[in-house]
Amino acid sequence: MQTCDEIVELSDSEMREHCALTVHGVLPPPVTGMTACTQSMIDLMARRMPVQTYNWSNGARRLSLRFRLSKAVRAQLTPWKLLFGQRAKCHVFYMPSNAGMPLFFNMLAIATARIRGYRCALHHHIYTYLNRYDWRMQTLDRLLGAKGVHVVLCPHMEQQLRRLYDCRASVVIVPSAIQLLQSPLAAEAPAIAPTTTPEPFCLGLLGNLSVAKGLDLAIDTHRALQQSGRNVRLVLAGPAQSKLEERLIDEARREFGDSVEYRGPVYGDAKRRFFDDVHAILFPTRYPDAQPLVITEAFGFGRPVISYGRGCIPSMMGTKQEWSIPVEEDYVARTVPQIDAWLDDLKAYGAASRFARQRYEELIADAQRALEAFVLWVGGEPPAGFVHPGSRSHRPETE
Repeated sequence: MQTCDEIVELSDSEMREHCALTVHGVLPPPVTGMTACTQSMIDLMARRMPVQTYNWSNGARRLSLRFRLSKAVRAQLTPWKLLFGQRAKCHVFYMPSNAGMPLFFNMLAIATARIRGYRCALHHHIYTYLNRYDWRMQTLDRLLGAKGVHVVLCPHMEQQLRRLYDCRASVVIVPSAIQLLQSPLAAEAPAIAPTTTPEPFCLGLLGNLSVAKGLDLAIDTHRALQQSGRNVRLVLAGPAQSKLEERLIDEARREFGDSVEYRGPVYGDAKRRFFDDVHAILFPTRYPDAQPLVITEAFGFGRPVISYGRGCIPSMMGTKQEWSIPVEEDYVARTVPQIDAWLDDLKAYGAASRFARQRYEELIADAQRALEAFVLWVGGEPPAGFVHPGSRSHRPETE
């Protein structure tokens, strides 16, 4: 019996000749989880088949009003590109899903792609319309039809989508860790447990620094540990999203002195140094995050992560559900005892570090299998079990 790897290898030439992928959406910059994942999908799929792209971004680094207006104009050109562009025999239209009013851009694009005969894939990266019903997503599901797929990040995301929308389209799971398949960042990181108690114990927060992402809660956690006499530091990395966050960072640095460090945006070697310098990651997000890549990256360096358990985050933690705090609970009150336990017990922290690295290997393996299966779906022959049929896929399509 052929493995998934063997099937992909044997079908490469045929796929490149007959198959193609058209991608419309926002590509970095700005750098967000969604834009980075879309770019990764383009890069990875381009190794197998021709990929046409249409970028809705104007190159701005922040999601400003000017950026949103530019995006709206570019998005409205998508139907014309689809109507008059060439289409291969086995051609798939792929785009990330928006939220709120921009869902209309998805609806217009998917409807046009269906008119041209594309099979469509809608990639979900957010939970806004999965936490509460949105009629626009219901319409999008019907526009996808039984031959289209929702691309989700984890089983919980699929459950929420089906629960709210009784999906007619099929569902496939492709985790966000596909972004790391070509990255040497964590793949080359040593998985060595500490041999001495790490003090000062360094906590890290990495990402777009905002109150929505829990910047204030990370600072509050540091404050609580300092007040209890613990020798801890806090390293903040990433762009401050507004004057409010800049003020919070400045106030923390004045209050705590050298024990709070702000590094700004970090990439490449600077990002590697960040993970080398910290011992654990705080992720007290209030935002409806889906499957944050920073958690997988931290695991790659053997760094445990304590997060609010939003979206797919609980499944990312595997058996370490104590690292996933229910969103209705007090983040600081739950996190401080965990940090105390690691400071008091070197073996406990060493075990946590080894588990994080093991979990990284598992998440990367899952992502590799999912990507290979998605390539085969584009080619029309996905492996058994990858596509989860919609609620009406057994009936003749009437859209």
